[in-house]
Amino acid sequence: MKKIILFTILTSLLISCGVTKSNVRGVENQAFLLILGTPSKYPNGVKVVIDDKTRFNSEVQKNRDKVKHLRLYGISTGKHKISISQNNKTIYEKIIFLSSQQTKKIILPWKKYIYLFIIAFAFSSCSAPKGLYSWGKYQQASYNYLKKADEKSVDKIMKEYQKIIKKQKGIRKVTPPGIFADYGFFLIQRGDLKAGKANLNKEISLYPESKIFIDRILKLLE
Repeated sequence: MKKIILFTILTSLLISCGVTKSNVRGVENQAFLLILGTPSKYPNGVKVVIDDKTRFNSEVQKNRDKVKHLRLYGISTGKHKISISQNNKTIYEKIIFLSSQQTKKIILPWKKYIYLFIIAFAFSSCSAPKGLYSWGKYQQASYNYLKKADEKSVDKIMKEYQKIIKKQKGIRKVTPPGIFADYGFFLIQRGDLKAGKANLNKEISLYPESKIFIDRILKLLE
């Protein structure tokens, strides 16, 4: 009984300080942050700032389906502003709302050259006869993302992917080359591994020649 009381007191003190490293669940009014990405791209970790007050350094862990053995950072529930930087450059900033026992996955972005590699494959089909595929506002959304690379620009380009995939006005009536792959990698970046991989498989199914290309991208993300 004494051990339980002591644990509760210590946990309450840690939460009141802002953020704690923890793999323990079951504490009321506590949520968790999970910082994910490509570890090799962040060898010295990243700096996390909560509500412009609490600051701590975090390791970046590899994104995977099961998070049981990954390091979590305990944080109080409610509304928080999360800022993450590497070498004094902000790479993630967002306002989030956390409920009790929620684990918030924060997926750090991969390098833009990977995205450029992806859209280079997609736009290679632009040499095809006019009207073979319909692209909507994809070019505009891509340019906007490459210029800003923020959450808003990512949301816009993902909505454009969805429109292209859902309805094709082109002669072939199928999703253009590269779109499923592009969309899939963005989903993986956001932590939806299952949907991301499903889109990659759709790309390979429609365009078998893309398998080598997709395998090369996956290796860059390891």
